[in-house]
Amino acid sequence: VIYAGLGYAFAQYVNAGLKHEEYIHKAEEYAEKALQLEPDSSEAHFVLGFTSLFYGEPKNTIHHFKRALAIFPDDPDVLFWLTACYGTNLGKPKEARQSYNRLLKVDPLNLFAHCGYILDVMADGRLDLPVDYLTKWFQGEPQLPVALFFAAQFLAYCNHFNEASALVSENVQPEMDDA
Repeated sequence: VIYAGLGYAFAQYVNAGLKHEEYIHKAEEYAEKALQLEPDSSEAHFVLGFTSLFYGEPKNTIHHFKRALAIFPDDPDVLFWLTACYGTNLGKPKEARQSYNRLLKVDPLNLFAHCGYILDVMADGRLDLPVDYLTKWFQGEPQLPVALFFAAQFLAYCNHFNEASALVSENVQPEMDDA
């Protein structure tokens, strides 16, 4: 479990845009090491699925996420990323909806889970979501930059450009260059 956890930490560095090449390989190495020690490590399969997203390999991502869920069917992280992969990377709204519904049953209070619903609806081509729902995650966790990013992205995608611009303007402070 520790090796898979280290792999996940390195994968999150990549997800945050830090040290892509070096850390993506470390994430994979740790996940592979975890699988050598524990072939049924759902965490290791999650990491390998997650890193496959960075390579633009959604089918490999789905393969590893399904293996992870076969071992631990109620993992909310895997269910969220599976929803995202089906909805945004593969354009499969039916599959996205199935994984989102599982996610909602597993973790109905998780604000991140609402992103799954929004991704599902968007994959279906619907752009009529209300502004307050599109910003729900950010309203619940305004300290998280990723929540602001997704809220602004969802607003813009649904043609709420003024609201997206205002949200970013109100919450992002430009860094002052004191040089």
